[in-house]
Amino acid sequence: MTTTTRLTQMPPPRAGAVRRLLPLKEAARSARAWISAELREWRIAALLDEAALVASELAANGIRHGLAPVSMSLSRIRHPRGAPGVRIEMWDRGPGFDASEVREGWKHRDDGFAEGGRGLRLVDALAESWGNETRTGSHVVWACLYLPGME
Repeated sequence: MTTTTRLTQMPPPRAGAVRRLLPLKEAARSARAWISAELREWRIAALLDEAALVASELAANGIRHGLAPVSMSLSRIRHPRGAPGVRIEMWDRGPGFDASEVREGWKHRDDGFAEGGRGLRLVDALAESWGNETRTGSHVVWACLYLPGME
């Protein structure tokens, strides 16, 4: 369903919003609330539940594994076939990770009773595509979601 190589196929981000996340337990809740408010304002409420959950997971991972400052952006995008959508990005100053190794680990791990480790699986299930990249001085994890039935 997802692959990091699809990043080059994604349309460039359009008008959007950025928010810095404080390194607190409440960061995921704050990200959910912020994304929900932005999507209501943009009149894309059909993506609200999925986008809020994806933002929450990316924020939690950024705070837990990244290096401050941690920020999140939300941009309007369009699927190559025309469907409107959003791109959520979480970036931090950390070294990043290899998304293909994360996906490969899912095939060989029995974590039925683990307390964590399911966040990116949720992102994978909800987003049309997701991945990560290293930019000068930062690491970015992104996810793209589109209005259902319009891709």
